[in-house]
Amino acid sequence: EILSNLSLFTCLLLPMVGLVLNSFSNRKMSNTLLFLVLCLFWYLSYVGTVFLIDLQYEAEVNVFDIDKSGMFEIEESSLPGFDDAMDRLTNDTGRTLAPIVGFPISVIFISLNYIVFFLGKFLYKKSRHSRAV
Repeated sequence: EILSNLSLFTCLLLPMVGLVLNSFSNRKMSNTLLFLVLCLFWYLSYVGTVFLIDLQYEAEVNVFDIDKSGMFEIEESSLPGFDDAMDRLTNDTGRTLAPIVGFPISVIFISLNYIVFFLGKFLYKKSRHSRAV
């Protein structure tokens, strides 16, 4: 669970960290190339996070497989908490579709980060210029 939370945190911070590092770098990447690289890394981080969450849900269900047969007998499936764990594992279309919708979501998310970053940069420069005048 800690690993999936850390991966999700990375998803949220990665774009802004990349933009800030590039703005202070001596060897700047072009904005288009940086955008594509950030989209790719964000997509991989997003799908990786979904994969880790899926592994976590599988582990929660496998706790109920007492004889480790890979099949759930009536005694195992009637244990308290089994239905909730199985529902979390099987009833999540978002995890199933993550590899498909992940890239369009990454483009939207990175675009929003670009807008916030460059708007902030513009406003900062404008406020510095107005103070100097």
